[in-house]
Amino acid sequence: LSQLQLVTWLFILMITIFSYLQSAEPLWAFIFGFVNIFSYFLIINVNVYCLIPWLYRRNHKLLYVASALVLVFAICLARAEFRSYYYATFYPKEKIVDTYFEVFVVLFIPSLCIYIISFILRVALDYFVLHREQESLKQYSAEIELKLLKAQVQPHFLFNTLNNIYYVAQQQSPETAALLSKLSNIMRYFVD
Repeated sequence: LSQLQLVTWLFILMITIFSYLQSAEPLWAFIFGFVNIFSYFLIINVNVYCLIPWLYRRNHKLLYVASALVLVFAICLARAEFRSYYYATFYPKEKIVDTYFEVFVVLFIPSLCIYIISFILRVALDYFVLHREQESLKQYSAEIELKLLKAQVQPHFLFNTLNNIYYVAQQQSPETAALLSKLSNIMRYFVD
């Protein structure tokens, strides 16, 4: 967990706790806020660091979707059970208006949205990383081509220079010209 992620999660936790303080005691506001944010933390991190790399990227799409739904369903079920336990333990005389199913749906919808957002963000980040790697590879390829062209230009320059020296040497010293011709042939053999 990076420092930025930690600060972000703590900030979201504080906002959630303050929103619960309007209708709950401070201790229970903290507990409900923590349970709420921890459940979203689990959904996001299990999806991003486990399900996507192990299933989605390995083309097990159907198993990925099933696993993601089981994850969200299990977390929402645990949260609904916690809520039921809380009200049964601390407010046993109050009549609970919401049914268990209604509570589950109210918890499931935002959890599913959090899951979808985490999937979209992970895929978008992967796209940008891949795009950056492709750009880097293109740049590396262009540099290699440039180096190859430079390497090809140097022998041409050398052979053109040897031909000029050969021409001058042929007029003034035919023996030197013959040696230059042999040297040129040897160098062409190594270059080719």
